Amino acid sequence: MPSGNINKYEKNVAVAIGYPEKCGYSYTAYRYQTEEAAISRAMTEVVDYVKNKGKHVGKNCGARLLVINDKLVVEPEDIPRYFYATYVMLINDSNEGTETKAYGVLTYSGPGEDLPLKLHDDKGKLVCNGRYSLSIMQAFLGTGKMQLNCFDGQLSAKGDFDYKKYKDRQLGVGSVRFSDGTDVKFISNITIDEFEDFRSLIK
Repeated sequence: MPSGNINKYEKNVAVAIGYPEKCGYSYTAYRYQTEEAAISRAMTEVVDYVKNKGKHVGKNCGARLLVINDKLVVEPEDIPRYFYATYVMLINDSNEGTETKAYGVLTYSGPGEDLPLKLHDDKGKLVCNGRYSLSIMQAFLGTGKMQLNCFDGQLSAKGDFDYKKYKDRQLGVGSVRFSDGTDVKFISNITIDEFEDFRSLIK
C-alpha cells in the first residue's frame, strides 16, 4: 500500500467518459506530470474503446472530459448519474454440466462505496441487481467488492473482483459462486465477440 500523503498519487488526474450517456465508459488517468498529459491519456483511452461500441448501444459514441484534478469541467447537472459498460457473464452449472454465456449492459455509478449496479441482458431484461464498492484507493490497488441477486432473486452471491488493465482496456474481472453452487465468472467492458480473447483473465 502506498505510504505518505495519498494526494501525491492523485496529482494531475483526469477523468473522461463516453458520450452520450449510453456510450458509458469511463477512464481515469492517474499521476501524470502535467494536466495536458492526463487529459490526453484519459480522452484517448475512452475514444479508443467507445469508437466500436456504438453498434451495441445504437449511438454514435465519442468522449467527454469530466474532471481534471479538483476541477469539474462540465456543469453538475450534466454529470451522468449512471455509467454503462458491456459485460459477459459465464455461468457454469456443475449439476447440469452446462456452460452458458450471458451478455448485455452493466449499469453502475462510478467509484465509491456500497453503490448500486444492474446487469441487463442484450434484450434489455434485468438479469441481476446488487451493490459494489470501488473507492479511488481500491481502484488504485486493483480490487473491489460486490454482491449480486440474479434471476428474479433465485440466486445470490458476493465476492471480490479485480479492476485491472489488459490490452489497453480497463476491466472488471470477477468470479463468484451462487447460493446453489453455480459458478459465475464475468468480465466488464468487453463484448461477446471479444470474450475468448479475454477469457484467460478469469481465475
